[in-house]
This record gives sequence, C-alpha cells and structure tokens, in this order.
Amino acid sequence: MTDYADHNEGVIDVDRKKTTVAQRIARIVFIVVGVAGIFVSISFAALMSDMISGMLLLMISVGCLGFAMVNFQKVGCPHCGQEVTIHKLNHDFECKHCHKPTAINWK
Repeated sequence: MTDYADHNEGVIDVDRKKTTVAQRIARIVFIVVGVAGIFVSISFAALMSDMISGMLLLMISVGCLGFAMVNFQKVGCPHCGQEVTIHKLNHDFECKHCHKPTAINWK
C-alpha cells in the first residue's frame, strides 16, 4: 500500500490555523440554536396542527448544526500555485484547477 507521504512530490506541509475567539463563540451559538431548534421542532411535530412549521424548523436546525461543524482553510497547490479551500480534517486534496492530487502534512 503506497501513501502520498512516501513520495516527495505532491506533499505539502501546512500550519493549521487556530480558530479565533469569535469563531468559537459563533460555533457554540449555532450548536445551541441547532439543538434547541431540534427539540422545539419535535414538540411542534407532536402537535398535528403544527407539523409543517415543525418540519421547517427541523431543517433550519439541522442546517445550523451543519454550519457549526464547518472548518475550512485555504492552502496553495504546489503544482499550479492556485489557492484551494479544504476542510481542516482532510489529509489530501485534488486541485480543482490542475486536477493533481496533493497530500497534506498538518503541523
């Protein structure tokens, strides 16, 4: 089994950017709003007359939880030099411009 990190070409070292205090607070607010919205939407759905508003609130709450989990960083492609936005949990990516795979060594 070969790994990208075994080869020197296509491997970049990237410093993982730390989240700011404002980003952490926003993430906590979105999580609280999402979880509270899920509980309220379940109670709305339990009442047959508010089923539609409960489903709408559930979709918004799940969207808030999904938005709270987003954690992106921009890195430069070593092949073409374009900036690519990737998730901080990725260990590799394929550049959208040159379509070449690149491994990431996070520091």
